[in-house]
Amino acid sequence: MSFLARVSMALLIVVYTFNANANSAQCESVAPGTVVKDVETTSVYMDRQSSVVDEARKKQNSIDVAPIDRAALQIAEMSNKYVTGDDCSGMRALQLLSQWASRDGLSHPVGFQGQVTSMLYGMSFVSSFGQSAELCRDADCDRTKRWLAMLADQSLTYFSASGRKRNNLFYWSSAFAVFAGRYTGRNALYERGKAGIAEGFSHIDADGFPYENSRGKRALFYNAYAFTALTWGAAGVSRDWMLEQAEANPNVVILQTRLDDYRAGKYDHSFYSTSQEIVHFPYWKLPWQVAGAASTSEACKAMDNSLRHKVLGGSTSLMLSKLWHLPQCATGN
Repeated sequence: MSFLARVSMALLIVVYTFNANANSAQCESVAPGTVVKDVETTSVYMDRQSSVVDEARKKQNSIDVAPIDRAALQIAEMSNKYVTGDDCSGMRALQLLSQWASRDGLSHPVGFQGQVTSMLYGMSFVSSFGQSAELCRDADCDRTKRWLAMLADQSLTYFSASGRKRNNLFYWSSAFAVFAGRYTGRNALYERGKAGIAEGFSHIDADGFPYENSRGKRALFYNAYAFTALTWGAAGVSRDWMLEQAEANPNVVILQTRLDDYRAGKYDHSFYSTSQEIVHFPYWKLPWQVAGAASTSEACKAMDNSLRHKVLGGSTSLMLSKLWHLPQCATGN
């Protein structure tokens, strides 16, 4: 019997249900914010390989995405609080998502960079929605579901178009489709995303992701970024399916070792001749640690609530707890 199955039998799963203490009359409503429909943002890179960040462009990009970023972080924080027991925070997260849905937020991306921004923040929104979706009791959630499914379909269609490279953006759009399909009940969208994730795992060779390895000093950064998308997209399907993808391609274990070394600042300088930009937060790692845990205490020890990834919608441990219906210890309570 698998570890998670044993845990499910041995411990009560934390299930949060809508009740009288969390109805709209008793919960303070959240003030409406800015909703961005036409998404036009600046790329932070100054070269065609997306390897050199231009500081002026980076500053402009921060200005461009500021209103979207504020909303995404606010909704993620509310959804995280809901998972740890604050029902009213979950209600407010759904209110904000409904506002974005009713005004067609992110629906008109302008150019390539607009598509990137719409997709990545859409992923954040659907992750947060998944945290609190069980509170849905009215038509507003139906509208939110239609909106999220539309954004995911739009992104996957764009990044899987003929002639487009199968890089990290294709993997993120596939993960977006998995989550949107799962949480909105659109099975066809879910299956398209799942197929994209499976294809992504097949792209990993002994040196990682060939396309991402062309990214100069950000090559290993993008290997980690691409693998994060595949890991969480697969986790959105199931723990067992994620492990099956790894078993089907032995290069996955090689990549995990390579990324662990990279996190520690160690990498093959003969292969990566350009000095690599080191990133110390392994957002890809948590699902693999929990999936391979031999005991409940080991799984709980693997959880780190300090790891917060904007694209994933906030705390990765709370997100995984919800995805895999983990026991309460996994939330850090």
